[in-house]
Amino acid sequence: MTETPTELEAALVVLRAEPRATHLAISLQGLLLIARDALRSGDPADRALLLRMTDDRGELMDRLRRDAVDDHLMTLFERAVSSLRRLAQA
Repeated sequence: MTETPTELEAALVVLRAEPRATHLAISLQGLLLIARDALRSGDPADRALLLRMTDDRGELMDRLRRDAVDDHLMTLFERAVSSLRRLAQA
């Protein structure tokens, strides 16, 4: 499933509304800015950075699932990161 920019923005709004998810919202906002820059510039180095930033970090995600937030918020975050990775690969 490919989320639209509106869906990614909606995920960010939901994450911001949950105080326990502040770090997820800040991370997603940073990734969105990197993605925007990569799309605007068309520079392969910018796309490579986005790919590195959205690379599989299973151990980190497992820790976030255990410590941070509820399943719904974590799922929104993971889907957004996955969508940004697919965007970088396109």
